[in-house]
Order: sequence, then structure tokens, then C-alpha cells
Amino acid sequence: KVVIENPKSFLVSNSDSDNFPHSIMMSVGDSYMLVIERTVRDNRFTAKAIHFDQPKMYMVTLQSGDCDELCVKGTSMPITEIQKEPNIKLHLSMFERFFVVDVPGNRAARLTISAAPMPLAHARR
Repeated sequence: KVVIENPKSFLVSNSDSDNFPHSIMMSVGDSYMLVIERTVRDNRFTAKAIHFDQPKMYMVTLQSGDCDELCVKGTSMPITEIQKEPNIKLHLSMFERFFVVDVPGNRAARLTISAAPMPLAHARR
């Protein structure tokens, strides 16, 4: 199943293992970025941000309150490299102060993934 949404927010539990049931297709101008294989394993959240034509910038944001925020940005990988390691890798220790949402038997952090065109200076390289 694929959800079309940009940005997309979801909860990441403070657990040893978790899978997310669907991929996310994100509209970026007249193109798309696909986020697949979102998992939590070995105390890491991982995912793949894939582009079909030109590279896109992904942003992963954790937020707790008005001024407690962590944002990680990176470049999507081409669809031809889909078999490679995930390009989004975040250790759950980074989430520690963001585990503020009560879920059954645990706490979770709200993670938001969004996509944007690459900045012009980077795109010229």
C-alpha cells in the first residue's frame, strides 16, 4: 500500500522492533520522492528515500513542544540503487527527549518526513 502525502507524520515507538505497513509517495513540484522500508531494528529507525528523476531533499523532523526540535536533512537515492542500504538512519537515542506520546504499553515520538527540491547551489554541482 502507498500513501500519497507530503509531509507525512507518524509515531515511532520506543521499541526494539517495528515495521510500518505502507510506503509514502511525496509530491515534489512535478515529480515525486518515494519513502519505503521504514523499520525500527537494533535501536535504529531506517528508511529509504528514493527519487525517480532528479535528486530530492528529505527532511526528518522530531518535535516536542514549541522549541524542542531535531531536523535531519539528506539527499534521496536514485531508484537504480534501491537494493542498497537505507539512506535514512537514525539511532533511537536521538529520539529520547521526544518520546512524549503515550501509546499502549510504551511511549512514542512523532516523526515527520517531508520532501523538497534540492537547493539551487547543491543542484548545480
